[in-house]
Amino acid sequence: MLDQGLTHYTLNFEITRDYDLHKKLPIVLFQRLVPSHVLAWLADDVQLMGDLTSYLSGDDQDKGVLREIVTRADSESVKNNLMQGPRTRFASARSVPLIERLMQALRLMLEEGRLSLNRAGSHGWVYDGK
Repeated sequence: MLDQGLTHYTLNFEITRDYDLHKKLPIVLFQRLVPSHVLAWLADDVQLMGDLTSYLSGDDQDKGVLREIVTRADSESVKNNLMQGPRTRFASARSVPLIERLMQALRLMLEEGRLSLNRAGSHGWVYDGK
């Protein structure tokens, strides 16, 4: 980005979406955002570069270790964000995220006594405050 004189970018989400189109964006951005000396360094390792471009291209057949590492890291990041991350959302969001609606409904059910906990036949169990 800096090579292009850019400091930030903006995403706008359209109502009509091509859900597969986003899979093609990383490989395009890779060429633009990664400095040339890093690209040259990566190119020294043919296997790594092949795995990386396969992953960034959205290759559904890719079963490489890089995909596994990124998938696990993404999963852990999402889990942590949902558990303790900020509850902010895009200013342009048109709807309340599902997680917010679910948490709000659970809190309301607990307040009203419609969600029983920690007894036989209850909806759930809380152990050690978690």
